[in-house]
Amino acid sequence: MKKHQIVHQLLTNVLKREFILSLFISAEILTHTLPLCKYLQKVECDLCTTCDPVESVLSALDIQCHNAGNNFESIFERANDVLSEVGGEIASNIPRRVARQRDRDNVPAATAEEYYRKPVYIPFIDYVRSHLSDRFANHRDIVTSLQEVVPSKLASQTEVVHLKRCIELYSGVFPDANSLHSELDTWKSKWLKKKLATERTSNSLEAYFHTVPELYPNICKLLEILATLSVSTAAAERSFSTMKWVKTYLRNSTSDTRLTGLALLSVHKQMKIEPKYVVDQFSLKPSRTKLIL
Repeated sequence: MKKHQIVHQLLTNVLKREFILSLFISAEILTHTLPLCKYLQKVECDLCTTCDPVESVLSALDIQCHNAGNNFESIFERANDVLSEVGGEIASNIPRRVARQRDRDNVPAATAEEYYRKPVYIPFIDYVRSHLSDRFANHRDIVTSLQEVVPSKLASQTEVVHLKRCIELYSGVFPDANSLHSELDTWKSKWLKKKLATERTSNSLEAYFHTVPELYPNICKLLEILATLSVSTAAAERSFSTMKWVKTYLRNSTSDTRLTGLALLSVHKQMKIEPKYVVDQFSLKPSRTKLIL
């Protein structure tokens, strides 16, 4: 096939009303998930701080679906204006409907706006919402149970019964499950003495660093689980992207230790390294130079 024929086919498909309308619908819905997508790529992101933003996005999508008539009307008008500039029109007619249709949607509708709202706009909202719910809502009960040990979530009425779900799930990893009740009381008294809310951390990793494993072995294990539960694959994908830039053709024979160090330097650019510290570490290594007198 000649190149100009391929270009003509691509242009024809791009100017179709279904394609332009789908672009406007996607842009409208995905603007709700874009901030969440950026937030999930943060390094310090954990499930404690993720559940609330996800719930907010799900609520916003529910409102969009509830007000689908008014919201889609403005989307339809904007898409129609763009299509009219290139010589087309969405509202001109409705695709032909028959008694039985297998190749495309065959919903009953009086107008073109109603036709595209029912099989395209509302199902797309349901699709995005169901995927978000399946990805994060299933972890909601476990995270809610684990959050009881996070200092910002602690309350005077927090008891071991509130940790029942995570205790049953992670029963095999506790150092001493019998002392969890007294350990939780000591943990509560430590943080409830701090009156200011800013003194109680809401991040599970920060709370883990404030924990003494010898005093709170079970609490330390719960915080360790909460801090390491995977939220997204952004961290793993970031390491692969870094490896692509670090391991060039000229560094093909680099050792694993050196390659790991270069990757860590590339990922953690915000960390400052003192030259004096590097020189001191280098001086401690044995010299491989042989002196012949």
